[in-house]
Amino acid sequence: MKLMVFKKYLIKIKRKIYRLINFALVKKPKGFITIDLISAKRKLKNFDNVTINTYTEEYEQDNIFCKNLPGDSWSSMSPFNASTFIIFLEISNSSFRFSNNYLIAPDNNAIYQDGFPFKGTLFSKYSLSWRIKKFKGTIAFLSNSWVENYYHWLAFTLPLLRIYNNFIPLDSINYFYVGEVQLSNFQVETLKMIGIGRERIITTACKGDKLLTAFSLTKKQNTGIFYRSFHDYSFTRKVILPYIQSQLYSPKKIYVARGDVNKRKVINEKEVIKYLSSIGFVSVSMDGKKVIEQAAIFFNAEAIVAPHGAALANLMFSREGTIVIELFSEQNCEISHFSTACFIKANYYYMKCKQLQNSNIEVDLEKLNAICQMAKVA
Repeated sequence: MKLMVFKKYLIKIKRKIYRLINFALVKKPKGFITIDLISAKRKLKNFDNVTINTYTEEYEQDNIFCKNLPGDSWSSMSPFNASTFIIFLEISNSSFRFSNNYLIAPDNNAIYQDGFPFKGTLFSKYSLSWRIKKFKGTIAFLSNSWVENYYHWLAFTLPLLRIYNNFIPLDSINYFYVGEVQLSNFQVETLKMIGIGRERIITTACKGDKLLTAFSLTKKQNTGIFYRSFHDYSFTRKVILPYIQSQLYSPKKIYVARGDVNKRKVINEKEVIKYLSSIGFVSVSMDGKKVIEQAAIFFNAEAIVAPHGAALANLMFSREGTIVIELFSEQNCEISHFSTACFIKANYYYMKCKQLQNSNIEVDLEKLNAICQMAKVA
């Protein structure tokens, strides 16, 4: 008994020592070195043993179908170029490391894609990890500023694997750095589909014999918008679609509830569901479901109504001609799911809703009825 108490005491002392060391040695991040296809070589030329590869994947998006009610128009919901600009870094400089969900240069700058501000980000507020675990072999970057978000994972992070595979077979990469996060089930599930097990996933600050980092960028268009990459979307769709059981029953007309969230709630969701139920819709939630279950629901759906949110990431598994009605806050135009709707050639509609505190929205039922009639689902 005394021995157990003594061991617990030693653990507490050890933790206090770690905190003191961390306070003494920790360094604040300096900022971002933001790079694009043109500036990458110039901005990184002073770092030794960094090989930079760049290329462009062309894709011209056309024939979009996008409608809205009078007075609800946004200029960003218009045709765009979905070409992708790729930057691939091979780093054999031991002073580089992965930390705080970023590639960190020897001068404590994070190297990231152009258009990402430093001030006000979580990265700017937290200190860099001083405990860097060293691994033998090659580590590939598989993270971003919000890697634990379902949409960000499927749309931005997982597709980095296709870039690495263009240069190095994935089986030849020893580890993948996901960031200092608690692994989510959807991350483990999707990586397993590609043949990457937990034993190859790193969730601590680290460095290795070689680091790999890739960036997938699109250019600013229309009103300064970065639209999504067709090639990234296509990769994730091709990875997951073969695993879904499309023959399983799921509703043809669905309303996707926001689920267990802290913001962007639909405050009159009960009334919304009551109306939609009257015209044949079934309310579904993605909470607690596996990726393949979510993908199957969207694949089978012929009509989808949903407030803007991460659950609409599953739109990338829907079929051509699917009717989509996305509900937005009147103050927040976000083109992520519009981009995906264009890629799958959906019949896409959007509607502005009254914004309340904490980005919650209130849906005008008369407007909802009008846009459902416009989409011929009422």
